Amino acid sequence: MADMKLWSSRHYRHHRRRHRRYRRSRSEVEKKRVVMQKVNVIHGKEKDGQDTEKGESYRSFVIVVVVGVVFIVVVVVVERC
Repeated sequence: MADMKLWSSRHYRHHRRRHRRYRRSRSEVEKKRVVMQKVNVIHGKEKDGQDTEKGESYRSFVIVVVVGVVFIVVVVVVERC
């Protein structure tokens, strides 16, 4: 009987609901943290490189687009002759 009361109690339901919501939001925070680390490494910097296969130099620009809480990183590569 004690177990049935525990399962049906308001406190238990409230605790489970909070726990699930916390778990979901924490995963979102982890994803955002990983993306922000990548953005901090490459944001606002130009990268000059040498294409080893073609032997052509290229410059890539990093564009960061913010959509809600999701960050989208777009890399545009411009080839120079």
